[in-house]
Amino acid sequence: MGDEAHRYFFRLCALPAPVSLPDEARADDVHDVLDEQQIASGTLVGLYQR
Repeated sequence: MGDEAHRYFFRLCALPAPVSLPDEARADDVHDVLDEQQIASGTLVGLYQR
């Protein structure tokens, strides 16, 4: 019973130093910084089923 299984994707990024972004930063702003500065990344996938 219940809903079909569904997945949650979490993108993990390693940066060489802390990043400063303005309070009003949008997702596109964050993605731009990550694309420029990340030194490694990985994806964690979680499966949820009731």
